[in-house]
Amino acid sequence: MKKKYIRLFSHCFVVDGAENSAVYDFHKGVVLRIPKSFSEVIHQLHVYPVKKVYQLYIGQESTLDEYINYLTTHDLVFFTNTPQLFPRTEIAYKNFSSVASAVLEYTGEYSMANLVTELDILNCKVVELRYLNPLVSINELEEVLNPFVDSTTRCIELIFSTFNGLTKESIYEFVDKNKKIGFIVIAGYHETEIMFADSCKIVFTEKPINKVTTNHYTSPKVVINMDYFMESHFYNPYYNAKVCIDKAGNIKNCLSLKKSFGNVNRALLSKAINKDNFKKLWRIKPDKIESLKDSEFRYALYIPNQLKAVKGGSDLYKYTDLSKADFNNLCEKF
Repeated sequence: MKKKYIRLFSHCFVVDGAENSAVYDFHKGVVLRIPKSFSEVIHQLHVYPVKKVYQLYIGQESTLDEYINYLTTHDLVFFTNTPQLFPRTEIAYKNFSSVASAVLEYTGEYSMANLVTELDILNCKVVELRYLNPLVSINELEEVLNPFVDSTTRCIELIFSTFNGLTKESIYEFVDKNKKIGFIVIAGYHETEIMFADSCKIVFTEKPINKVTTNHYTSPKVVINMDYFMESHFYNPYYNAKVCIDKAGNIKNCLSLKKSFGNVNRALLSKAINKDNFKKLWRIKPDKIESLKDSEFRYALYIPNQLKAVKGGSDLYKYTDLSKADFNNLCEKF
């Protein structure tokens, strides 16, 4: 018996923009731009059997044939006679940590042990540690990382500058002792190279540490990931559930921002992040940002640029340093 209904696979989602739409396919890790008229047909196919949809588009049968062929060719849909068994995947997001990630600059101006204790209370899972002091021995890093051994932190990303006597063998030994390290960037090295120690990626770069932290970690990029997609519907993925501590111990939303919400040497981290103003940036989701809100790619764009409120705009924001040309170039990556 010929199957009457078409359903998108549960890992596929349609997003409408102001001028175009897109299908996000998280199994293949791609986002496909489509006309808005195509998006309307997909929505109709979710409500009605295929035969009824053709009746709604009399005179446009060839276009429907083309659309359905595209969906099947790209393996975005399946046919069924029991559509009630395949409801749309709910758009939902839940974070079980008060703070999911932390970015720490460290020179010894605050107690790492005390800070890790506070991060544990907040159930922090990922830490990016930027060790800014010149190193004499890798043993110095061992001492800094020791408080994380029995902590809730699951993954540590580590950035530090090279030093005389550093060898790849010592890096392998260091990673073997510190199983939570998932990523290392070694700045100021004499050459650029990438290697792996088990599952830990190690990047050697000739760039000085200040260039690594200001360029590589603050560049817009494409992220095609279902968790990121879901989070973007409710929060700003760059700021959400994140805390940053600068080298002086100041508590911030981002290290590039001037505004501080206290200092870990004098205030409890849990109290600082529970101030409503601290979480304000968390809630500026893509749908509240000029230019981004009209893009069909808005739930797959990671943009760390600073935000400011639009004058006269009701709860609307814009990027302070992202040109239209740069934004368009970013969208061309799809």
